[in-house]
Amino acid sequence: MTETTAAATRPGPPPPLTDGGAAQLEWLRRMRAEEPVHRDEHGVFHIFRYDDVRRVASDPGVFSSGLNRDVLGAEDITRGNPAWTDPPEHRRLRALVGQAFTRTNVREYERRTYDLGNALLDEVDGQDRFDLVEKFVWPLPAMLIAELLGVPVSDRQLFLSYADKLASLQVGDPTDDEEGYGGMMSRVTGEIRGYLTEQYRSRLAAPADDLISKLAAAEDDGSGLDEDEVVNICLALLFVGHFSTNGLIGNLLLCLDEHPGVAARLRADRSLIPAAVEEVLRYRPSGTRFMRVTSQDTEVAGTPIPARSLVMLWFSSANRDERRFPRPDEFDIGRTPNGHISFGHGIHFCVGAPLSRMEAAVSANLLFDRFADLRIESEGPLPFYEQGMWAPRRIPVAVRRA
Repeated sequence: MTETTAAATRPGPPPPLTDGGAAQLEWLRRMRAEEPVHRDEHGVFHIFRYDDVRRVASDPGVFSSGLNRDVLGAEDITRGNPAWTDPPEHRRLRALVGQAFTRTNVREYERRTYDLGNALLDEVDGQDRFDLVEKFVWPLPAMLIAELLGVPVSDRQLFLSYADKLASLQVGDPTDDEEGYGGMMSRVTGEIRGYLTEQYRSRLAAPADDLISKLAAAEDDGSGLDEDEVVNICLALLFVGHFSTNGLIGNLLLCLDEHPGVAARLRADRSLIPAAVEEVLRYRPSGTRFMRVTSQDTEVAGTPIPARSLVMLWFSSANRDERRFPRPDEFDIGRTPNGHISFGHGIHFCVGAPLSRMEAAVSANLLFDRFADLRIESEGPLPFYEQGMWAPRRIPVAVRRA
């Protein structure tokens, strides 16, 4: 084989998601088949197959989350966040954060989600056509998070602006100090961190019945959270809670529009909604990938990976792995078992997963209750984010009220 031929067949970078994900899914399919462990031009190792992704996610001793702070230069925004922390510190943080996400709390959040969602839909009464992302999908998680944190719902525009900036980040070389994930996120989050710091300090002076106060008061074996830890946990909630949930709701609506028979089944039998949410999580996860760093020399699928290497786990690829899921490109709400890993796996399984699932299910119920018919109407392809977040920026709809 000539050098020219080898270069022509070498896989390039992942295509953007701007076409709705079709090109990237084809690229991921090729990578699973031809190069399941791929080292890119920046030295990052990409992992594509289900078993390999799950194995890496299950081994924090070798594939570290904590080292991301050092390698990516993001210590100021990751300290206190369980997702970026290794044992034994991870156990302490997870236990403290988990006190704010009990079943009782999630049931109360569900009631408020119905109230907030109905209020948003009241605002479009009399409109037969509107952008569902602008009017419902994008603001709903921000309003709920604002309530959870105990900050004025009127400040949701600050949250929305912050979330949009993060969702729009374009990262070239993730190892670059200035233009990689750490440097870019630190710059984007400066204003919102200052806001959350003020909120935290006000709770120390006057505790309230809200998440910031609960985090400030949480204790595990006599140990609590300090200011930076509470602020960064709230920051993560804003990012992951809003980012993943509005993507999940938007992708649920796209899947139902593409599969009207499934939508009709859900309208007739609302008990099927949770299964539909799980299949959306597998079929079109809003978060496509996550990063680890090797703490020692290791290997994945026979490929050597040196210590201190960045490793990218492709959840969106693992969820479509033909070795794990029969007919992986088919949207099947009856898929059993549905072992997707869109919320991660192992000790770093997303602590907010029940909240995100609940918001998506409530959204489906609200829209079915309010509209006898809801159709996406667009003159051209829907706009999507370019990378990282797999979700539509706008969903223009035509509705007929129930």
